[in-house]
Amino acid sequence: MFLFPVLEDLNPDWKEASQVLGANQAFFLRKVIIPIILPNLVEVFILLFANAMGTYETAYALTGNNIVSIPILIGSLINGELTANLPLACAFASLFAILMTLMVMLGNRLTKSKSEGAK
Repeated sequence: MFLFPVLEDLNPDWKEASQVLGANQAFFLRKVIIPIILPNLVEVFILLFANAMGTYETAYALTGNNIVSIPILIGSLINGELTANLPLACAFASLFAILMTLMVMLGNRLTKSKSEGAK
């Protein structure tokens, strides 16, 4: 659903123009369609990734400790008991924050290159 606006903005004349110039379907997809769609596709994946990683409450409520994800692992390490492993929980939280930061930076870089290319 997030990609519908991007797909609607694709001009059908581009395919005809590439065919007139002798390009085959694979070349058209590789050199025209994918460079246009890729930044938006990365943005959608980052948005969905951040949403999925942040759904600790939902995942824990539905599965308990049966499925291991980073948020559930952090929550189980900080369980409020004497055996809580705070250093390991902090390490996982730092890893999670670094991973999310890298994903957002990658998305911003691709978005910036897309907007500069449109000017």
